[in-house]
Amino acid sequence: MPGWDCHGLPIEWKIEEENYRKKGKSKPDLTDSAGPRLKFVPAGDEADLRLAVLPDSPRPDAIWVLPGTGLAEAAGLAIENGIKTDEFGRTSDPHIWSAGDCASFPHKGGRWRLESVGNAIHQAETVAENIMGAGVVYEAQPWFWSDQYDCKLQIAGLNVGYDNIVTRGPDGDSISFWYFQGDALLAVDAMNDPRAYMVGKRLIENG
Repeated sequence: MPGWDCHGLPIEWKIEEENYRKKGKSKPDLTDSAGPRLKFVPAGDEADLRLAVLPDSPRPDAIWVLPGTGLAEAAGLAIENGIKTDEFGRTSDPHIWSAGDCASFPHKGGRWRLESVGNAIHQAETVAENIMGAGVVYEAQPWFWSDQYDCKLQIAGLNVGYDNIVTRGPDGDSISFWYFQGDALLAVDAMNDPRAYMVGKRLIENG
């Protein structure tokens, strides 16, 4: 996807869902009758590996970054989709804390790891407070954005577990998709529709 950047986590989430989790496989294990379809490509050092899902042609159809957990593993920390932390940001070693793209945390009955600027800032602030003894539970409010040529994609929430989608538009080059579970709004995907994004983000944050 030309122009895809790290804010494309929900797209990555869908790729993982279709290619790995539904098949009960982890990323390094995925193969098919034609042989391995995954290739790990070092991007500078072992803490920054890019994973390409290879189709029949030599052109990759997805590339993204895996969390660098080598140092944490060497330190004996628990690893689960990144560096495993509790709801306060503390790792399996009570004297070590983790935040940002590499840290996974409990959320809504599962374990999440978010790759976005907003999460990196908010989670780091929460962990810093907790290091000082605040005891604040980290409550993730996922949001993402990415400029794809002439299309601005803005996402609030994560469209995981929805049972209904409401589409608004298209209106010119603007369209938005609203994901619900029952009456609860889970996420909004807005393309060239910043107003829909802001309204959806506030509704999600306010519950």
